[in-house]
Amino acid sequence: MFWLALIACVLVLQRHSHEISALSARLGYVGVFAIAGLLAISWGALVAAWKQIVLLYSGTPLSFARSARHLSLLLLGKYLPGGIWGFTARLADTPAEQQIIRLVIAGAFEQWIGLSTLALLASLAWAHFSTGYPLLLLVPGVPYVAVAGWCVLSAVLARFRGWLRWRALQHISLAGVPHGRLVGPAFLTALHQFGQLTMVAVLANAGLVVSWTDACLVASLYGMATTVGILVVVVPGGIVVREGVFVALVVPVLPSDQALAFAALVRLVLAGFDLASAGVASLLGWREEVPRPP
Repeated sequence: MFWLALIACVLVLQRHSHEISALSARLGYVGVFAIAGLLAISWGALVAAWKQIVLLYSGTPLSFARSARHLSLLLLGKYLPGGIWGFTARLADTPAEQQIIRLVIAGAFEQWIGLSTLALLASLAWAHFSTGYPLLLLVPGVPYVAVAGWCVLSAVLARFRGWLRWRALQHISLAGVPHGRLVGPAFLTALHQFGQLTMVAVLANAGLVVSWTDACLVASLYGMATTVGILVVVVPGGIVVREGVFVALVVPVLPSDQALAFAALVRLVLAGFDLASAGVASLLGWREEVPRPP
């Protein structure tokens, strides 16, 4: 399903080859390096965030190389339907001294903080650029709101443990780490989302020949569509869902055919980012031996 949709993206871009050539010409070397730099910052922030999250929840430090490998496994695993294969691969790559259940909770926090920061940033950007109110001034508070949501989720799970007494939930506690210490990884995750949304805005400004205001509005709508794609876990990588929601949302700003071509281009750029993350992880030591219990 994923590969068919990816081939469809390539065919859409082939139909708009003239526009893509013009986009490349307008971007130039400066634009290409800017996009590469934004994606590199986004990648580094996500690797550092996972490294901190694992340390907080397991008490065992994770090397930068292993954290990069875990990120690449998660990014590539999302292209399989179900949304769990990246988690499974990371758990299989876990050192023996780290408790699996703690890494499961760490992964749950990582997913929550990624989804919530993306939704909040995209919503604030959309409200700012569509209404003109300076709502982007609230962006520094996004990590705190995301962590507060995790506190609420922790309390709800604790209440369900008391009511239902599920044996599977008896040893699971989302509140094992003081919430104040989770703000740091939340800031890094928000930096990752900000980098990717800024990359989309740069592409929109150069490729669609629109003002920076409209480009940022397009990026915010793409962030909202990405949020919906993440929630639809049965579709690998949210492909088709993300693009369909984006085209539906961006109609007031862009013609549908132009929006579809742009969505296909961004999809291919981000798919390349996922593959590049695996390449960087391999350069950092993909063959690092994983300690096994006796």
